[in-house]
Amino acid sequence: MRCGQLRLVTAKKRSSHPPNPAKKMWSFINHHRKNGGCGADNEVRCTADEFNNYFCSVAENTVKSLPAAKVDPLRFVVHGPENPFCFSSIPPEDIAAIILHLPNSNGCDYLGLSSRMIKHAYLAIVYPLTHLINQSITLCRFPSVLKVAEVIPLPKKACTSEIDGFRPISKLPLFSKIFEKGLNHQLGTFLEVNNLFSDCQFGFRKSRSTQDAMLRFSDFISDCFLNGTYASAVCVDVAKCFDCVPHKLLLSKLTKYNFSDDAIRLLGSFLADRFQAVRLKNTVSDACSLGELSVVQGSVLGPTLFLIFINDLPQHTSNVSVLFADDSSVLCEDNSIESLVANSEKSVNEITSWFNANRLTVNTDKTQTMYFGLRDLSSLGTNPRDLKMLGIRVDPKLNWRAHCEQLTASLSSVTFLLRRLRDCLSGDAVLRAYHAVFHSRMSYCLLCWGHSPSAALVFGCQRRAVRAVLRRGYRSDVKADFTKIGVLTLPGQYILDCLVYIHANLDCSPQVRHAYGTRNAGSLVVQNCRLNVARNAQNWWGPKFFNVIPQEIQRKSRLPFKVACKSFLLKLAPYNFEEFLCAAQSWPT
Repeated sequence: MRCGQLRLVTAKKRSSHPPNPAKKMWSFINHHRKNGGCGADNEVRCTADEFNNYFCSVAENTVKSLPAAKVDPLRFVVHGPENPFCFSSIPPEDIAAIILHLPNSNGCDYLGLSSRMIKHAYLAIVYPLTHLINQSITLCRFPSVLKVAEVIPLPKKACTSEIDGFRPISKLPLFSKIFEKGLNHQLGTFLEVNNLFSDCQFGFRKSRSTQDAMLRFSDFISDCFLNGTYASAVCVDVAKCFDCVPHKLLLSKLTKYNFSDDAIRLLGSFLADRFQAVRLKNTVSDACSLGELSVVQGSVLGPTLFLIFINDLPQHTSNVSVLFADDSSVLCEDNSIESLVANSEKSVNEITSWFNANRLTVNTDKTQTMYFGLRDLSSLGTNPRDLKMLGIRVDPKLNWRAHCEQLTASLSSVTFLLRRLRDCLSGDAVLRAYHAVFHSRMSYCLLCWGHSPSAALVFGCQRRAVRAVLRRGYRSDVKADFTKIGVLTLPGQYILDCLVYIHANLDCSPQVRHAYGTRNAGSLVVQNCRLNVARNAQNWWGPKFFNVIPQEIQRKSRLPFKVACKSFLLKLAPYNFEEFLCAAQSWPT
């Protein structure tokens, strides 16, 4: 395949689809949102070819500015198990399950296929498709026709006209994603079963999320406060990290992890000889080669391969690391400010050295360091007021006020949107908009900050949003309305999140053990914390909430347990934690 030979299917040639009421509703809602009309089509003056040339060359230009590596990039890569990893054939039933779990969408790839079309015809295609996939595995070759991406430029901010203000959104062929899901399942199982992933890595892993990463971070800072020490967090920003991963170095790391020659050839074929073309309005650029960099944006295998690539990063620093895909943070602890500053600077040098050796570029201007401590930090002079980590604002005292204030400001604009929508849409549609654009944002990482006194600001905003949905007066009481419309109050959502988290981690929660039967035997231990900042956390409130639940509820499996707790909290609609602790004493059985 050569540049210029590929022409993607134009929008006019794509088959028409029946009207989608949900899509129409969200088009109407987004039109009424702030800056909803800005986008690539009505702002940028570049052509599709100019976009494509920029996206294809930006990674190579970024790598050129790197200094010579002073560290062996394979030095800290651990060796894999004795038995090498090999890809095996995928049974037809697995391919069928992958097809049926594709998201329902009428959007077409560059071949003109949509997930609805493939799911509708899956019984007719599953066996020939499985045969072709297994032939590719046997031959260790990824089909060239599946290595072409359609790229849509989207603005990073609401309105922009500069070409570097856009990010590429890649759409790969659906058959490529089906093939990749089968390979990714085998690859992920091998890495997890053999414990090859670093415990510091939270991104793109099952049962790990941004909330888990933030809990690891906040627990570290709280422990430092309890120990009477200072802490720091170095948040490293890496430029175009997914686009700049060198293929040869990645394959060398796979060899260290004991991947078989056939597995490396197949993954090498997956990475090599990739092309992309940009679609802008109704025009499509010529196809350009991506060279020997990138782990394929928009792919299923790409994130897993990137995790393997950065998996040895925590071994390169002597301090605690928290990784979520390309977001890297190093946490330090020390008894004095002077020693902590020196230790933090050392961590910056160590992590920068690792990224240089692995041919990734650190944005020194965007890399930030924050120092934490309950005592006076004025001697630092340059400590930032707050720092954004994984979408959460943290402050030097870890009181979460900065995050709650910013979230309240953001949710207030959403509340105004709900007031405008209630005059144009049905009550059910407005309630759906509330769940999508308000409650989901309010609930993000709630375990980290939902206990703080500043959470009352967000809860006040939630009550105003419910009044907007139901057309209530400014000061009307909406406690009964939370139950009526099936919405959890913010304290209720926090209690539910704590209960689900404790239930999922019961093996790690210490229990009261007595040699004789007592009333509290078997209850979870509530740690004795002398500081409010440590006491107001999920690992203190969680056991308190869990201990008041009847044992027959505690013994339920995950989903029935969550349903039972949510049902009780919806009926109660608690406005504070004490209300739940008192009401749970008479939990209906």
